Amino acid sequence: PAMIPAAALSIAIVSFVLNIPGNVLSRQVERSADAHSLDLDRDPAAFIAVERKLALQNLGDPDPPDALQLVFGTHPKTVDRIGYALAWARDH
Repeated sequence: PAMIPAAALSIAIVSFVLNIPGNVLSRQVERSADAHSLDLDRDPAAFIAVERKLALQNLGDPDPPDALQLVFGTHPKTVDRIGYALAWARDH
């Protein structure tokens, strides 16, 4: 019984640390999905409008600090997604 708090803390720390690479992978998958959607739809203005609407509705920070994004971010930053759409529009 005395080991339960230590074991619980250890599990929590390991889970937290292992979550970071999972978030990195999730952001890569989301970037790929963004690229695919722009290639299919070819409407960067609509993509940007959706990103802006989601940021406003969710009251999310469109440009969170990099450290927080690294640890907790499961999706690319909104400003990065909008920037990607603008770059896509320029290149296509």
